Amino acid sequence: MKYEYRGSYFELEEVESWPRKGTRYRITDIRTESPDLWLLDTYGSSRVDTLDMRDDRVLPIGRHAKERSFPEVRVLHIPKGITEIRIRNDLFPKLERVEIEEGNEMFSTDGRLIFAKESSNYYGKKEKWLKYCPVCGGDVVEIPIDVKGISTNAFSGTQYRQIRFPEAEIDIDLEAFDGSAWLNGEAYPIVIGEMLYKIDPTAERLEIPGTVHRIHAGLFNRNCQTRKIVSPFLPNQTVIMEINKANCCRSLELTSAQANINLRTLRKLESLEEVSIAPGHKRFQTRDGVIFSADGKKLVYYPCSKRDTRYVVPNGVQKIAASAFASQKYLKEIVMPESVCSLGTRAFYACESLETVRFSPNIREIPDSNAYQKGGVFEACGSLERIELPEGLTYLGSFAFYKSGLKEITMHSRLQQIGEYALMAKYLKEIKLPESVKRVGKGSLFYVNYIHAYEGSAKGLVSAVNAVEPDRKDKSANVVWTRCEVTVLHKKSERCEELLIPGSLMRSAAYHLDMAWNSEQIDYEEYDECLDKINNSEEKLEFARRGILRHRAGEESVYTEYIRRMSCKIGAGLLEDGKEKNF
Repeated sequence: MKYEYRGSYFELEEVESWPRKGTRYRITDIRTESPDLWLLDTYGSSRVDTLDMRDDRVLPIGRHAKERSFPEVRVLHIPKGITEIRIRNDLFPKLERVEIEEGNEMFSTDGRLIFAKESSNYYGKKEKWLKYCPVCGGDVVEIPIDVKGISTNAFSGTQYRQIRFPEAEIDIDLEAFDGSAWLNGEAYPIVIGEMLYKIDPTAERLEIPGTVHRIHAGLFNRNCQTRKIVSPFLPNQTVIMEINKANCCRSLELTSAQANINLRTLRKLESLEEVSIAPGHKRFQTRDGVIFSADGKKLVYYPCSKRDTRYVVPNGVQKIAASAFASQKYLKEIVMPESVCSLGTRAFYACESLETVRFSPNIREIPDSNAYQKGGVFEACGSLERIELPEGLTYLGSFAFYKSGLKEITMHSRLQQIGEYALMAKYLKEIKLPESVKRVGKGSLFYVNYIHAYEGSAKGLVSAVNAVEPDRKDKSANVVWTRCEVTVLHKKSERCEELLIPGSLMRSAAYHLDMAWNSEQIDYEEYDECLDKINNSEEKLEFARRGILRHRAGEESVYTEYIRRMSCKIGAGLLEDGKEKNF
């Protein structure tokens, strides 16, 4: 509907209110030849609270349709009832002054700039933002010190050659100056105060000036061709996430020896192939694009997109730090010198291409995953199929090879303990435990079907095979129970026996297995109590046959009555196995 007010004509559009409190209108078109444009904020008994003349809405009509502007207007009067403005600065190309009626709760002005109160945080705090600059002409414009931010397109269409910014830190939308004479006259890189605001997206090298202390979060986009960043500081996490989206920055050079380097933030830079740090840094040094501690004794960061397939750790390095190689994409082989004696948590976590690890013989421990930094040292290394543990290793930590591609593992005679879920690898089906192993953790042999173990060792073997998956609640109902055959070796003789962990054993009888194995000598009387708790008939017959092979002639046992009833089947099974003597 059209409405005339103070010599100007307005096109009004009804707006539905929610919750509904009377009818509201917004101004979508204006026709005027007056140098003073007075906006209206009432229409009859209804409110007019929005001026909305963006490009995607109705544009000026009549003789102004071609111009799409109001060159007659010299003064813009905004009443206190207007609470939302959506315009372009170039609608009023010859505007000289803006006046806002006292009492307007949303907008204020200094005569040239329109400021708005906008929410700036999660708590809804209102802060002063520069919204528009409808007075477009002039040489210099100064942004007041109390302005906290500049909105998108705030200066678009303006002809100012110089914009003076406050010394205080200010948030600026990346498109705030697009289409302005100031932006078009500036050379790349464009710096506002201490912030890098714009760069040349076609340049492969970006050198950040020493006066810059922060980078605009939206600076990098998918068209960015930057391959090397030279900077006095490490970009923050928000900027790094934007770099990742753009898939740029293969090389990072930190030029200040005082740069604060957060390794956790640096590791999030997924495209990085090399990094170099200025000499004299108090914490770090770099060699061949890899970061070491300042004394060279610790390897702390290997870029996750470094394309070498083989890496030899320099001699003299004593520790590979936590997450040092985590999520590396291309490395297939790692070689450690004898100087290496320690590995950090998650050191090779999710190295998807890693196939070969040549350990230092002086490594005594592969550490546990922990509650604060989840992930085993070689967890999720899907290409790692075979491994020979260090000769001096005494402890294999929890989740060490969890969800890896491991199919075969060689252990040595000093290994004493295996942590929870350490060898829970889907393709690891057979394992030989050395005599030195005293304890195996819950779920550590989760997928293993064939085990060689010495009597009196490897305490906790039953729960190592049959356990709750780590991402489930620890309740007996969630125990995944599988069949496993154990070849029992004896420490003082070459005698060996076959011990079956039945797959169909009732869960309530599992404690018999546990108690039988965890003695210094296998308690076969306790073990035999499992016979009646086996649900599968074929497995029950197999369990009985193995018991007969183990028992001495004339010995009374739980098998006596069972043998009487099942003698034909058991006998046939013994004959098939070539055990005529036992038959």
